[in-house]
Amino acid sequence: MEKKRYWGIRTKIILCTVLCVVAVGLVSSLYLYQHMQRVIYEKMAQIDDLNAGTISAQLDNCLDRVLSLQTYCSNAPTVIEALSRTPGSPGSLSAALTAQNAVNVYLRTSLVDKYINRLVLFNERGVCVSAVTTYEGRLRDLSNLLGSEQFQTWKQQGGTSGFLRLCPSLNPYGMDCFALFSPVYGYTSNRLGYVYIELSPGIINDVLAPYNGLNLFFVQTAAGERVTTPGAVPLVESLSPDAGRDSQFQYGGTAYSVQVHPLHVQGLALFSCINQTRLRADNHDILFSAVTVILMIVLIAVFVLILLTHYITIPISRIMDKINRIAMNDYAFDPELEKPRSEMGEVGARLNELGLGIQQLLKETIALHDERARIEMDLLQSQVTPHFLYNTLNSVHWMAVVQKNTGIEKMVKSLVNLLRNISKGVSDKISLAEELALLDDYVSIQSIRYMGSFEYVCRVPQELRQYKVLKFTLQPVLENAIFHGVMPKGSLGTITVDAYEEGNLLVITITDDGVGMTAEQAAAALRTGDRAGQSSMTGIGLGNVNRRLKMTYGKGAGLTIDSAVGEYTRVCVRVGREN
Repeated sequence: MEKKRYWGIRTKIILCTVLCVVAVGLVSSLYLYQHMQRVIYEKMAQIDDLNAGTISAQLDNCLDRVLSLQTYCSNAPTVIEALSRTPGSPGSLSAALTAQNAVNVYLRTSLVDKYINRLVLFNERGVCVSAVTTYEGRLRDLSNLLGSEQFQTWKQQGGTSGFLRLCPSLNPYGMDCFALFSPVYGYTSNRLGYVYIELSPGIINDVLAPYNGLNLFFVQTAAGERVTTPGAVPLVESLSPDAGRDSQFQYGGTAYSVQVHPLHVQGLALFSCINQTRLRADNHDILFSAVTVILMIVLIAVFVLILLTHYITIPISRIMDKINRIAMNDYAFDPELEKPRSEMGEVGARLNELGLGIQQLLKETIALHDERARIEMDLLQSQVTPHFLYNTLNSVHWMAVVQKNTGIEKMVKSLVNLLRNISKGVSDKISLAEELALLDDYVSIQSIRYMGSFEYVCRVPQELRQYKVLKFTLQPVLENAIFHGVMPKGSLGTITVDAYEEGNLLVITITDDGVGMTAEQAAAALRTGDRAGQSSMTGIGLGNVNRRLKMTYGKGAGLTIDSAVGEYTRVCVRVGREN
């Protein structure tokens, strides 16, 4: 029987992906072309508006500085004083010099002084004071100024702005400029004279120059005169006089569109010419780039799909097999899972770690269960359960009281307290104050036994005694300090108990000045399986105390030993802070 042929999943994935990429690419490329074309025009318009706004602000600022300079000169008291005097009268020359000095100061402190060709204070009575500029004054300056067309026009128009048009310069061989006049009034509001400023169009050219690289800008007066940088003059001259906003024109085979932005100064407007031909060329480049990118995406998609199907299918099958084996409690290490140098290899490595971790966790759980059972058995064995023992000792205590034997009375009472607490179990949590009381009873017995051969000092703050601790946590440590620290010393020793807080832990230290121990002996004292000697009161050694604390409070709790041979031993007991 002939085997049925079919297309595999890998082939179907490749074909479907290629078809989707081609279809979506063709449709999206047309949309992106239109969208990017619109975005480019919008961005170009925004950039043009932004540049125009910047240029307008700079031009308005510069021209406002000129007007401010004119205002300062018009209102200066020294200028008013000079224009109010009659030429040849006493003090007129001194007033003129003072006014000239003041105007020179105004001019030199202005940021636009290099564009001021002339700055003159004058009136029809013959007063004429010129500031120091690049032009040296002449005797005929006053008559030329009074008879100039710009002055007569300004007077006839009632003081209209001098930016409406460009006027011939009063300087010999000077270029056309802006002629700015302003009246000077006296203290009685009578007109004393005028301030004349001849402003060079260079103030506009210098602002436009940095921005004419992308689009072309020029300024047009109300009279239709245009001011721009020298390189843009031919293109500006080709523009029709009545060109307005959104108008189109051709120059040198290049299409331009015009945008108009009125300035703050009366009569001036900023024009920008946007290169439409360059925008269309950019659009063609975008279309070509979009088609090229789509073709590259198709080729890359095919190549990537082939690689993905090869590098993903086999590792995924192995990963699924490993998951199934973990579900069947088979945690064996599989090196094949970690061979792929990709995320699949990382996933395989994590699965191996997971299996080994579960296996280790099961072993630790079993060991912990056995350890807990053994410790509980040790605790049960350490309990002295017969009640008749401390009941009998109670009777002895009362006999000692009756017979007034205070030594026996005190020792028996302390022993009764200890036996009563031991018989209740050692797995309960009591306050640190109660634990310290048990230490006091134990120390009382040992002091009588060893006839005061050691001194016991407790310096635990009262505010820390409210915290809960496991019962008989400190007694084995104190017992170890007496029998293995102070007693072998052969002389009077001191055992000190302190406590402090450390983060979320309560740290209790028991320090003795006995014989000390080596690092190996300290490690052996805390080693797993460590048990107390036969003479121990509770049968609980330091090793068991350490394990109890770690099982109860976590890894951060337990015992640590710091010791120096022949000097001291300090045992730090760390427990969780519980109220």
